[in-house]
Amino acid sequence: MTTSGMAVSALTCLALLFLSPTTSLVVLVVELVALGIGMGMFTPPNNSAIMGAAPPDKLGVAGGILNMTRSLGLIFGVDISGVIFTSLEHKYIVDKGYPDVQHIFASNNIPLADKDAAFMRGFLFMIVVLLIINLTAALLSVRKKEGVQLSSEAIKEFEGI
Repeated sequence: MTTSGMAVSALTCLALLFLSPTTSLVVLVVELVALGIGMGMFTPPNNSAIMGAAPPDKLGVAGGILNMTRSLGLIFGVDISGVIFTSLEHKYIVDKGYPDVQHIFASNNIPLADKDAAFMRGFLFMIVVLLIINLTAALLSVRKKEGVQLSSEAIKEFEGI
């Protein structure tokens, strides 16, 4: 399930790369719902695998660390992606000849087409980053199936049957 969830999320990110300012709101909502489904398929089994790997006497500590890392990931992910997004958006506007703009979408001097293009530049870059993260997580979540190892006693017992 973890690998499938990340695969669904990666495919959805790939679909999101084809968005444009003229994309229908319905298409956007469907793609974001699919991304949510992929994350929903990934998160519970991933949490279960983490908790299942913890010794029974350390389940409380493992749960606390799991919650802390999830919260930190969310906080830093939103902050870092926001900084990158706005930096790319601002750089695009500056390159278009509007160097002293502080609030891009509040400015009446910038044409709407340039505002849309600036937004899409930051958005698509962040989707590429998310796609790379999803593919990496999908690859890391693949587990080898290990064969059953029989002890020599079990083999002798089986041969005696």
